[in-house]
Amino acid sequence: MQDEPVLNAEAARCVAAEAVARGHAALEQYATAQGTFQEWRKEDGSLVTAADLASDDEIAACIRRLAPGTSILSEERTEAIPGQQASWLVDPLCGTAPFAQGLVNWGVSVAFQEDGRLVAGAFATSMTKTPWSGGAGMGVRVGEEVAPAYSGPSELGTSIVCIENSPGGTFPDHVNTYRDVLRRAEHVHTYGSAVFPGAQVCMGRMGAVLFPEADLVHVAGVAAVAEGVGLMVSDAQGRGIDWSAGHASLVLIAPPRIHAQVLDAINHG
Repeated sequence: MQDEPVLNAEAARCVAAEAVARGHAALEQYATAQGTFQEWRKEDGSLVTAADLASDDEIAACIRRLAPGTSILSEERTEAIPGQQASWLVDPLCGTAPFAQGLVNWGVSVAFQEDGRLVAGAFATSMTKTPWSGGAGMGVRVGEEVAPAYSGPSELGTSIVCIENSPGGTFPDHVNTYRDVLRRAEHVHTYGSAVFPGAQVCMGRMGAVLFPEADLVHVAGVAAVAEGVGLMVSDAQGRGIDWSAGHASLVLIAPPRIHAQVLDAINHG
């Protein structure tokens, strides 16, 4: 007999949405206080601030209250339950450097995975304070309202594409690797955040986002919502992502036609 899921999809969606809302509220208290809150560098050189930790504390407390006994894997903490194949993937402040500089390209992401599959997730950004939440086969909600049907770009050649740098590679390296994708796109952007551009793709404002060498806690929330609105989420070969792996060489999010065009550019030039 198959084991019962740790959380069903609707329960996971509700927890993710509430956790994102709590984290976002904590960040708003710091968002207008540029230069007045503590920031420092971790051992790997990445920036962290008091705002990251405040958001992370709120998200973790929410998950413990609404879904006790589940593992939490965050950019800022690990609370693993031995033997459990399910976990929350959390980025309490995606875009720490832009946030610390008073820019708007940041967001919050929470998702739940079990056995490597995304169950549900949520995100919010500085521009979309109400959480978007959902997952594959269950649609998407904005707050408690059903999200509008996806009506975004359908051609790579007339789309804005984002490529986000991650630790483990330099931006020029990524540009060289994905040069044929970038040549086919109309415009190319980068934001210093995974959640912010991922949200723009989910909302139909951008055609695709590529996350090379992705730490999966950064992209899980937007990937879950993307699947909920009918977008494709895959690696460079079009295969699904193992969300329990912690890292992927590429996470590509795009509507089906653009997704196919990006894969063709990656694999055939």
